[in-house]
Amino acid sequence: MSPPIDPSSIPLFGRCALEEGHLDEEQIATLLKEPLDTTGDDGSVTFANLCLKKKLLTPVLVQNLLLVQNYRELRMEDEGMASIAVQRGLADEEVVRFALESQSKEFVAERKLPRRLCHILIEAEVLTSQDAALLQAEWARARKQAADRAPAPHPAHVDPPAYKPPPPPARILGWLIVEFGDEIGRRIPIGENSVLGRFPSGNVPIHDPRISRQHVRIEINPKTDIAFVTDLGSKNGTFHNRSRLTERMPLKSGDLIRLGMSVLRYKAADEDLTGKVPQVKEAPAAAEPATSTPAKGPAAPRASAQPAKPPPPATETRTAPMAGDISFPLIGGDK
Repeated sequence: MSPPIDPSSIPLFGRCALEEGHLDEEQIATLLKEPLDTTGDDGSVTFANLCLKKKLLTPVLVQNLLLVQNYRELRMEDEGMASIAVQRGLADEEVVRFALESQSKEFVAERKLPRRLCHILIEAEVLTSQDAALLQAEWARARKQAADRAPAPHPAHVDPPAYKPPPPPARILGWLIVEFGDEIGRRIPIGENSVLGRFPSGNVPIHDPRISRQHVRIEINPKTDIAFVTDLGSKNGTFHNRSRLTERMPLKSGDLIRLGMSVLRYKAADEDLTGKVPQVKEAPAAAEPATSTPAKGPAAPRASAQPAKPPPPATETRTAPMAGDISFPLIGGDK
């Protein structure tokens, strides 16, 4: 039995072919006996050409494996930059993880190289263009230092400070119910002045990378319970029901607020969040008064029973429904 192959001696193309099940270890060992040109890469190009020359793989398979190899290289770079971004406090760890998951889903769905991490974070308003340029420069320096010292390719991971959730409002004046998004079903108590922002920003953090750090404000007057909603200059905007917010607008119970990919419904504090109508118990029927027993005597003759006349047929009156009686449930969007 031949000894196991050291994975570090296999070019990345060969590791991808092995993990995808297109080559076995015996074939890999045979190919490694051939000289590999490592001038421009780790020998993957020569390894792929050998697979074609020996007819171990078809041209289509080689093309697909080269795509997987390119994605692996891209992913390793982006994971390194993600670690630096978290370490430097440029992005939250959960937001970075969400961005990398989105990148992976793009590659699986489209079978082409996805957007880079910096591109995703800039679109989500997590990083600015200057932040991304600094991050890429720092990653390039880290790679150069790693090549000089030959240590692990990624910088040491530093855990971010523990997240402390904001305290609940001193007095609950309303509720936000997440009807669409990553936290669907969540019920958020809000007070007199609530600022919704991307986790972990704002006193009402929302897990949605497409919203701004300070996205929208909800104000409720504790004396009148009148509520207002205001967009705080967010990049992707806020929608109140079906209209984009351009100014401070009154907020009524049942209204929808859309920010990023999340849709929230506002409810007044005195409303039943389940939507059930309280059941009113009916009062017990009054007991019939007791009748006195009639004195014994000759029975009175019975009146002849005559059939009662049927009532005249009721005329059915139909009223056309008013337009205001018909409601169309909508989840916020552009007009």
